[in-house]
Amino acid sequence: MTTKKLLKVTVFSIAASMTNGAFAYSEDMDKPACKTPKFRDFNLPVYSAENKAEVAPESELMFTISNWIAPESVSVTAKGIPLKVEVENKNSFFRVSAKLPASLNGKFARINVRADAVLGCKGMDGWLIKIADSPQILASEPEAEENVGKPVVDTVEEEKAEAVIEKAGE
Repeated sequence: MTTKKLLKVTVFSIAASMTNGAFAYSEDMDKPACKTPKFRDFNLPVYSAENKAEVAPESELMFTISNWIAPESVSVTAKGIPLKVEVENKNSFFRVSAKLPASLNGKFARINVRADAVLGCKGMDGWLIKIADSPQILASEPEAEENVGKPVVDTVEEEKAEAVIEKAGE
């Protein structure tokens, strides 16, 4: 008699555990999974405590985004300044490019990127960069032809350097 009851309880337990999956269905399972955009291959050196690299003024920045984004949703800002972006479809990804504004020369800037996936997920990322401050001699200045592209030397800095050299020589 107890063996019979034990067998009935075992069969009932097995049957009950098999039906749990059927009651776990919800309508959310019908919706396709949303993948957030992935941002990769940023071309400029990222500034950090270990890597204090600077980028050239008015550099062009580029990065890639996964191909499941809505290209018109891509936005890029540098230190809060919206940048004009070009989004190029490369079939398996999108290549995004923009140019740093001249107003950021000699400053730190956080490059923030945002994009929306086709299914509605939003993605964002960012990088910190240091933009060099190296003004160039313009071609309109009188001595320009032989100095085009050379950095402008501040005479005060030059005098300080000469004073240090003289003190070291004494």
